Amino acid sequence: MRIKIAPWFTLFLSIIIVFSNLSLFFYFKNSTLENTELRLIKSADNVLVEIGKNPNLFLKDPKDYIFSTTKNEFTSSGILVQFMGKDGDLLARSPSLKHNSLPFFKNEDDVLKDVEFENNLKLKVYQREIIDAGNSLGYAIFGITTSPLYHNFDILLGILSILTFATIAALWLGINALISVDLVKKQQRFLSFASHELRTPLSVISGIAEVALRSPPFAR
Repeated sequence: MRIKIAPWFTLFLSIIIVFSNLSLFFYFKNSTLENTELRLIKSADNVLVEIGKNPNLFLKDPKDYIFSTTKNEFTSSGILVQFMGKDGDLLARSPSLKHNSLPFFKNEDDVLKDVEFENNLKLKVYQREIIDAGNSLGYAIFGITTSPLYHNFDILLGILSILTFATIAALWLGINALISVDLVKKQQRFLSFASHELRTPLSVISGIAEVALRSPPFAR
C-alpha cells in the first residue's frame, strides 16, 4: 500500500515545490518592476516641480534648463528625459538617447508603457503633460532601461528551474530509498518469522529421525 501511495505523494510535493518557486519568482519580478515604475514616476514629479518653478526658463531653452551641469540630477540617476512641444515637435532629449527617441503619444497624459527598440533594448516609459496656469507647455517623457532587469529575471528563472528539478529528483530518490529500506526490513522480518516457525517442526523431525536411527532394526 505504501509503495502505491509513494508516487502520488511525490507528485503532490513536486507540485507544491513548483508552485512555491514560481510564486517567489513572479513576486520578485512584479515587485522589482513596480519599484522601477515608482522610481520613474518620482523622477517625473521632481522634473515637473522644477519646471513649475520657472516655466519661462523652460520655454526659453529646455535643453539647457534640464540638462545643465548644475541641474543634471535627473539624468545622472539613469533616467532618460525627452521634452516634446504641444504639437509633437522635439524640444530636447537626454544625450544617452543619441539618435533614438522615446515614443510620444499625443494628447495622452500620465501614460506608463513598456517599449522595445529594434536592437532588443527594452524601456519603461512614462509620459506627462507639462501644464502651467492651465496652459499646456508640451510633454515630458521619461524612460528607464529594463533590459538588464529582464536579463536577470531570465537568469533567476533558470536557477530556480535547476533547483526545482534537483529538489524533485532528490525527493524522488529519497522516497524510493526509504521504500527500499522498508522492503528490506519487511523481508528480514518475514525471514525471521519463517525461520522461527520452521524451527519447531524441523526440531521435531530431527528428534524423531535421531531416535529412529538409534533404535535396532526390526527383525525380519
